[in-house]
Amino acid sequence: MLLVAMLAAAHTFAQEHVDPVDRALHGAGKANTVAGVVGIILAGLFIWLFSQDRRLTRLERRNENEG
Repeated sequence: MLLVAMLAAAHTFAQEHVDPVDRALHGAGKANTVAGVVGIILAGLFIWLFSQDRRLTRLERRNENEG
């Protein structure tokens, strides 16, 4: 019984401080939008890096064959 009371008190204590930015983003449903945009930007960055690596590898092979 004491353990349940302690856990309930800790749970309510942990929820007292909510950042206003988090509350605004979650309340308006924009947190998912922000996460989606960040994901798209990261995916684009990784695709660009992969393509640059392939180009550099091709240039290195071409340079080895010529030299």
